[in-house]
Amino acid sequence: MRLRPRAVVLSLILAVVVNALGLLFLLRINDHVRPAKGRAQVEARPIDFTARKKRKPPRRRVRRRIKRVALRQPPLPVPNLPSSIQAPGLLLPDVAAASLIRPVFDEEMASNTRLILAEEEVDEPPKVVHRVAPEYPEEAADKGVTGWVQLKLLIDRQGRVERVLLSNSQPKKTFDRVARRAIKRWVFSPARYQGKSVAVWFRQRLIFNLQ
Repeated sequence: MRLRPRAVVLSLILAVVVNALGLLFLLRINDHVRPAKGRAQVEARPIDFTARKKRKPPRRRVRRRIKRVALRQPPLPVPNLPSSIQAPGLLLPDVAAASLIRPVFDEEMASNTRLILAEEEVDEPPKVVHRVAPEYPEEAADKGVTGWVQLKLLIDRQGRVERVLLSNSQPKKTFDRVARRAIKRWVFSPARYQGKSVAVWFRQRLIFNLQ
């Protein structure tokens, strides 16, 4: 078969055109695949897959309840009131002090055995069971001096003299020392209040005479 020159030329031109079109197609594909120059490239960040430790829940603060214990205070001493109280300026009749403070004494008697009453407040005052005569001072006896000593005694529930206070004396400081020394050795029957023995403040006068 004899090839015509015209057909050969057309085949070559067609082959060149086809190759050119294929090359152009490949170039266009490469342009789409390559990243654009103005675009920012996405930086790949590593992902940490390490398991995180579980956080322990916060501890709840437990408030401790503090028990408050009421301290029992010792009762206050009973005031030594006069035997009667009168409201000044109101022209009211006298009111016995014992009737006003007797309920307080009743409550104190139930809770405290150390209650000290006054002589006017007890049901039965103390009585002398054993007395010791004081020594007469020689100087006063030689001069013929007489007198008296007024004392205030604290007599406990057993009838013993616990304290001695000097209230007054005549003449001054003449018989005070011997009177105090002697009366400390006296013994009394205890004062009684509501059938119970109580401590009491008691007044006692010692008279010094020459026979």
